[in-house]
Amino acid sequence: MKHIFSYDSKLMQFLSATADVFIVNILYILCCIPIVTVGAARTALHTVAAAWAGKENAGAAEFLRAFKEGFSGSTRVWLTMLGIGLFLTMDFLLLSRSELQMKNTLMYLIMVPTVFYLFCLSRIFEIISWFACSYAQYFRNAFFVSVANPITTILHIVFLLFPAAAFFMRPDIFTIVGMFWVLAYFSLEGYLDALLSKKMYEKLLKQTQTDADFEERNETEHETL
Repeated sequence: MKHIFSYDSKLMQFLSATADVFIVNILYILCCIPIVTVGAARTALHTVAAAWAGKENAGAAEFLRAFKEGFSGSTRVWLTMLGIGLFLTMDFLLLSRSELQMKNTLMYLIMVPTVFYLFCLSRIFEIISWFACSYAQYFRNAFFVSVANPITTILHIVFLLFPAAAFFMRPDIFTIVGMFWVLAYFSLEGYLDALLSKKMYEKLLKQTQTDADFEERNETEHETL
């Protein structure tokens, strides 16, 4: 009986992991309440989720540290994505209420950049959590990674938009399972995203480090000559 409640027992490890899921999920929601901090919250969530996917322990401390460290870059990116999202939403709303003859054609045309927008949105904060890049590189890398991996990107988008879709399509069911959103959904969303993409990012990270070492070695050789 004592072994069951020891810290190294499977039961206690499961309870500890479950508590981390709940705490990180609540922290994520709280950090998203000021709309401007959503980007930093997404980056922190992906950082913790990547640790979980690697079978590492991570909780509130790791989330808050990642939130603080990634706040500046994530917020710049998020405000840009928020502005683009609002612009596309306004276009859809204006066209849906207009009586233009080319209304349907214009709606289809706007759907193209909207799809690319969702592709980038689903990946960009995950990329920030993995790589240190310039502001422009985050967008470029998010675009190329999302397009190069369309199936996992679509799954990322489904996970990302599912709560909003559930709220608008079935608000009754959304309310019934309200505690699931509050305690677990976003942590599990991040974890599933990490499971789908961790190997790919590790491979890209290794390739990036190899390229950096190669460039550094070349610079050293040139300086020697």
